[in-house]
Amino acid sequence: MKREQATAARRRLVLDAALELYQEGGEAAITIEALATRSATSVGSLYHHYQGKEGILIALYQQCLEDYRESSRQALSGVADAETLVKRLVKHYLLWVEEHPGASRLLFRERHSQALGPADVPLRGGTLDFLQEVQRAVRDGELQKLPAALYQPIALGPTVEFCRQWLSGRTGRLKPSEASDALAEAAWRALRP
Repeated sequence: MKREQATAARRRLVLDAALELYQEGGEAAITIEALATRSATSVGSLYHHYQGKEGILIALYQQCLEDYRESSRQALSGVADAETLVKRLVKHYLLWVEEHPGASRLLFRERHSQALGPADVPLRGGTLDFLQEVQRAVRDGELQKLPAALYQPIALGPTVEFCRQWLSGRTGRLKPSEASDALAEAAWRALRP
């Protein structure tokens, strides 16, 4: 067990260093040499564990996405009604982006990267908890009955667009946490019966 923990800690250290490099200069800043120096890991070890830069970028994307999904699962656990579900989803998304701007930029920018092509397909199923709660709320008459593929885009569409603008510096001084009440209310109005 100690070896697995040590490996997980080392992996996290490497990916944290890769995220720092990404924040400093985008994908181009993540070179094997820079990452080896930043993470105090040998070049050989990086190639052994990640098979090069592309493998590191895929692992970093997966880690950032899993970090978001895990925090989202925690934020949505124990939700009692549909209104709380929708509003909490929106508010959590905004707060996570504000607290993790580097990871958020990476997730936005690299989502359609050709380098992530093989990794992208299995990563798309991360909304199961939300969709299960949505199905329950529809059965209970708390949400409109719509095709399942529409709930998340309707709930998060304006929120995602606001976050993209904020990460690009186009929202003035308005931060995601300051926009959360208005965006959460708009999402609820769009989905309530």
